[in-house]
Amino acid sequence: MRSSSRFFVPGILVAICAAGISAQSPIPPKTVTLSKPSATLADVLVEVGRQTGMSVEAVGVDGQTPCPVTLYDSPLWVALDKVAEKTGTRVGLAKQGRTIQLTRYSGPQIAAASDGPFRVFVKQVQCKTDFETGKSFTEVTLDVHWEPRFPVFRIDGQPTITAVAADAGAVPTATTSRAKTPPAGFQYTTTIRLEGIPRAATKLTKLAGSFTVTASARMLPFVFDIPAAGTTTKKEQDGVTVTLKPFKKVDDKWEAELDLHYPKQPEFESFESWVTENRARLVAPDKAKKFTPVDDEVIQRGTGVIAIYRFQSPPPVAGKGWTLEYDTPAPLVEFPIRFELKDIPLP
Repeated sequence: MRSSSRFFVPGILVAICAAGISAQSPIPPKTVTLSKPSATLADVLVEVGRQTGMSVEAVGVDGQTPCPVTLYDSPLWVALDKVAEKTGTRVGLAKQGRTIQLTRYSGPQIAAASDGPFRVFVKQVQCKTDFETGKSFTEVTLDVHWEPRFPVFRIDGQPTITAVAADAGAVPTATTSRAKTPPAGFQYTTTIRLEGIPRAATKLTKLAGSFTVTASARMLPFVFDIPAAGTTTKKEQDGVTVTLKPFKKVDDKWEAELDLHYPKQPEFESFESWVTENRARLVAPDKAKKFTPVDDEVIQRGTGVIAIYRFQSPPPVAGKGWTLEYDTPAPLVEFPIRFELKDIPLP
């Protein structure tokens, strides 16, 4: 049995799947191509931002640190892990995954894997003993994050484990649940429980599995001229149809109603939602002033949505030049994120 008091918090990520595990992700990753032997870290991060549209911050690291990295059509996370290896840093996240960072690090090496625009890495390993049952077990905490440019609406609460092995001849077992959960922001952290690891084991030689996610490749931007009284306006993008009904004045508010129709999508339970990222903005003719709703009602029924947004009365929206900006997800896709992590140190 393993000790009940040891734990390990890993940092730098080295076991990288260079081309991603899946043959092709339904949401392709942003890629980076770069070959400049004299490049500094600042040079590389500027180029990463230019090619992917996502900025990466260097925190506590000199931007003039040499970074002679060669990248060819490398997925973003693979590219950043290579940059981290060259510069003695690690990939970090802030603001629920909305901000990508490289931070100084000199600690132990651990495993990470990328699959398309997703990345999975080991955040912590801890050995425990349950004194009620007398059982000892090991908890492995995994962090899943994705490029902060598209929404994920649900993810398996724990992964399906397809393979796990340790040195010292051990064949551990994993206990997980596949109940789905809505992540916050652009990352998700979960812990899995492993049993059957002997004290003589020094590392997990392999931990492989998958998370199933439901996501959208991007948010679709719709822009409507405010329709005249008694008329409606309909627009379509990527198979998604949005109809804006005439604005109504209700008490001291303007009310906008939109009907959305989607092609066939993954089924959601009544308590789940895929419209949490929908946003509406009322834009004045000068384009300088934008008004957000003071309240809303959004009802999803199968592949349809009825969305009502109420705006505090600005100048009359029936006037010429007023527009409504509306963001809604592209059709949803459901697919697995596969990972294979190797040589995870045990405490």
